[in-house]
Amino acid sequence: MKISNKFYSILLVLNILGNTLFSQDNKLIKGSVTDFRTNERIPFAVISLKHQLIGTNTNEEGEFVFYYPKDLINDSVIITCLGYKSKAYALGSIQTPLNVKLEAFSYELAEVVVRPLLPTDYIKMAMKNVKQNYPQQPFTSQAYYREQLNENETLIKQTEAVFKTYYPNYQDTIKNQHQLLLYRKADDKQIAFMREEAEKRKDKKVRKAKKKGKDTSEMESEDALKVGFGGPETVIGLDFIKDKEAFLDSLQFKKFNYSFGGSSSYQDKELMIINFEARKQIDHVKPKGKIYLDVQSLAITSIEYNAEFEIPLLYKPVLFLYGISIDDAVFTKKLQYHEVNGTWYPKDFQWIGKGSITKRHMFSANDRSEFLIEQLFFINKMQTSNNKPIPEATRFKADKKIEEQVHNDSGVTWSEMNQVQRTVK
Repeated sequence: MKISNKFYSILLVLNILGNTLFSQDNKLIKGSVTDFRTNERIPFAVISLKHQLIGTNTNEEGEFVFYYPKDLINDSVIITCLGYKSKAYALGSIQTPLNVKLEAFSYELAEVVVRPLLPTDYIKMAMKNVKQNYPQQPFTSQAYYREQLNENETLIKQTEAVFKTYYPNYQDTIKNQHQLLLYRKADDKQIAFMREEAEKRKDKKVRKAKKKGKDTSEMESEDALKVGFGGPETVIGLDFIKDKEAFLDSLQFKKFNYSFGGSSSYQDKELMIINFEARKQIDHVKPKGKIYLDVQSLAITSIEYNAEFEIPLLYKPVLFLYGISIDDAVFTKKLQYHEVNGTWYPKDFQWIGKGSITKRHMFSANDRSEFLIEQLFFINKMQTSNNKPIPEATRFKADKKIEEQVHNDSGVTWSEMNQVQRTVK
């Protein structure tokens, strides 16, 4: 059922009122982050307070909107990004818009650091140091989530949500627990791929319905291609400690090639880069990527990798029979952590998949579309004390419809959330 324009108008007024009320207790900084040398926008840079676990991220265009409590005027905002020197500004001196230019920062990793040990030795030490580098007590986060589907650079579907997550002690085997606080979905657009065939199916259904005397006024076209998201669990569940990746498991090191990849920086800390690449496919993918380690503490600060997805042999004959081919199917995963007072907390997770689908026709032009599926999970706030597990009745469950699982017992509103600003075409 379509939502009326009147309803959208009411929502707009409520949103404006909400922002006005919220601004009485919070201050706003708008701005952008660019590369000092190239002047190119820097996507997904971290905007955070120095002494509070409050922050946001720039969007794909390097832009940000950041709310912070007005009583924290004596704090500072820090802008950080992997591979760049950090910048700090006293909140009392900031004028909005704040347009930040970050300078690239590269270290020359001393040979003495890497010669005595193999890359896998450093990974083993990093996993051994989890207890001292990551939270030793349970903590709770509040995070902004977004998933969207683009076809040929046009936004087709978009969902946004706010999750509360309870993280047990990292030494505990209990999995992280999630609760859905807010959820909203934009109106879907029709997929262009095989649209002509979808319209023909609709016309056929309409004719049949009319013959039976049924009302056809609200019959809508279906998409020829049913494209579904992996669901929030695809990205909110990313956690290399609770769910160890194969390339971090010493028992599976033989399945990968490892090498030193130079160095970088994050939060003005020197990082060691370890490259890895699977020797052969593992579960139909061959991952290749980088692990970033803080040289001093050997904490894993970031992981990023991509893999080309190989269609299982079992499905290839079926796709061929229907004249469908899937090409250049690749996904990317990124995990980043943020250091506060010597402890590394999860900050943002991303899952991005892309590929092209072609439907061959014998007597007409082929249908072909490029698809991009994106999921983002950016943590806004952390609570490090007085944390309790999420009750079973309000926990998010992957096998249930997301829109039916909103339990906003915290009274959170969209207006008080630091959101990754959208760049919708």
